[in-house]
Amino acid sequence: MKKKIGFGESIIILILLLAILGISVIKFGINPEVPVLFVAALIVFWAKLRGFSWDDIHDGIKEGINIAIIPIFIFILIGALIAVWIKGGIIPSIMVLGFHLISGQFFCSISLYRLFNCRTSYWFRFYYYFNNRNCLFRNWSINGPKSSLNCWSNCLRCSVWR
Repeated sequence: MKKKIGFGESIIILILLLAILGISVIKFGINPEVPVLFVAALIVFWAKLRGFSWDDIHDGIKEGINIAIIPIFIFILIGALIAVWIKGGIIPSIMVLGFHLISGQFFCSISLYRLFNCRTSYWFRFYYYFNNRNCLFRNWSINGPKSSLNCWSNCLRCSVWR
């Protein structure tokens, strides 16, 4: 039978471990690898003090790795893709192109135009979505107004694709 840990005890341990990580990285400026390994060793030591066997601890570690391995690979692949884009000059080229297209003189006016032309400010979308109203701007079909959900998605679509 697996041993259970109480909610309060787990919260106390979590806060303690996060405090150790935060203090060691922020206050003392230690690289994050050392505190993470130290916290992992503390967790194993605490589990052993609580009476867990090495097999239970090992199974818990394996279960945690099995759950976390896919997101870890996704982050690694995204980081590799961005690194290749930076090394190949794609991201700097896009930045230079953007700086040439939108000069400093017109940045503020272009930003305000984008904001008010598409009606994508946060409060506008929040108000019309949560008050279950029909959209007033750009969301009328031939057969009448669309639903408020379509209003929300059209506002988002307009802000993303325009």
